[in-house]
Amino acid sequence: MTKKIKSPKRKILVIGTGGHARVVLSLLEEMDGFQIVGLLDKKTIRPGERIFGYPIVGKTSDMKRFYAQGIRQVALAIGDNRDRQAMSKQCRKAGFLFPALIHPTATVDRHARIAEGAQICMRAVIGAGAEISQGCIINTASTVDHESKIGAFSHVAPGCGVAGRVVIGEGVFLGIGTQVIDKLHIGSWTTVGAGSVVVDDLPGHVTAYGRPAKVKNS
Repeated sequence: MTKKIKSPKRKILVIGTGGHARVVLSLLEEMDGFQIVGLLDKKTIRPGERIFGYPIVGKTSDMKRFYAQGIRQVALAIGDNRDRQAMSKQCRKAGFLFPALIHPTATVDRHARIAEGAQICMRAVIGAGAEISQGCIINTASTVDHESKIGAFSHVAPGCGVAGRVVIGEGVFLGIGTQVIDKLHIGSWTTVGAGSVVVDDLPGHVTAYGRPAKVKNS
């Protein structure tokens, strides 16, 4: 009987130490294909500080030192869309790669496309032909249905439902429990408040909320 040889785990740095860092650490543990080296943060770190047992090994300004040590993979544990986009540019400039992270309890249709650095969290569902762009977060138990497109660095918060053939622009934030009916367009960098129901197109760079969602400022 031939003994199966396990592939070596890829060393990975987690960037960020806020609430979303807990989600990303758990996701990486469940994927079982990575060795978590530690976390980096913008702030000065207290000696010995850990999250879920993993050390905070330095500041984001130290990332080139870890690259020089042969670490090539990073996971961005940053919930804010603009901050995550900015850090992505910084990490990419330093030469790092961004694996897509997909929780084993998530359901991703074989015809869906998941870009680099996207995070598909626990019990999320990605439908047939859906496209999840670079740096997106599809959070716990959210659904993105058939042929919908989620723009780069958007964040679909827990419990959201995005129906089929929706187009969501770059940097959009859908608050927890938001529902979006089919075939709508939400413009880039728009924020939709928690529990909203989106039944009409929304322009970019606005805040909207309510049932149905209405633009409150621009």
